[in-house]
Amino acid sequence: MITKTQQKLFSLSLLLAFSLVFGITSCTAKSKNSTKDTTSEAKASTKKVEEKTYARHITQEQFIDLVADYNKTDSWEFKGKVPVIVDFFATWCGPCKQIAPILEKLAKENDGKLIVYKVDVDDNKDIAKALGIRSIPSILFIPVEGKPSMSVGSLPEADLRKELAKIMK
Repeated sequence: MITKTQQKLFSLSLLLAFSLVFGITSCTAKSKNSTKDTTSEAKASTKKVEEKTYARHITQEQFIDLVADYNKTDSWEFKGKVPVIVDFFATWCGPCKQIAPILEKLAKENDGKLIVYKVDVDDNKDIAKALGIRSIPSILFIPVEGKPSMSVGSLPEADLRKELAKIMK
C-alpha cells in the first residue's frame, strides 16, 4: 500500500517533470523566435549599410582640410564650394539622435547643393574646445560667402529649414 508521504512525493515528482518539460519547450520556442529576430535584425542592419547616407562623419583633421582651419583665430576662411552644416554631437546624446534623421533628410534633399558633416565631440575634443562647443547638439551653418552661424540645441525641422535657407542664398 502507498503511504501519504509516498503519494505526496509522487505528486511533487510528477509536477516537477511537467514543469521541466514545459520549461524546456518554452525555452526552445523562445530560442527559435530569438533566432528569427536576430536574423531579421541582421537583415535590417545589412539593409541600412546598403542604403546611402548623406551626412558624413568627419574628424577634426578632416574639418581643417574640408571646412576651415579652426586653429587660425584671426580670420575665417571657408574651404568649401557649397554651403555646409556641421552637426557637433555625441553618440550618447538623446537630442542629437532626434535631430540626426532631420539633418540626413536635409542632406538628401539638397544632395550636391549642400554638405552635412557630423563631428563627434567625444572623439574630437580639440575642435569642440576651439569652436566653443559647450552644449550638444550644436549646429554650425556655413554659407559659401559670409560668416557662419551657430545654433545650440535640438531645433525643429522648420527652424533648421529657415537656417538652411539663409546659407543657401
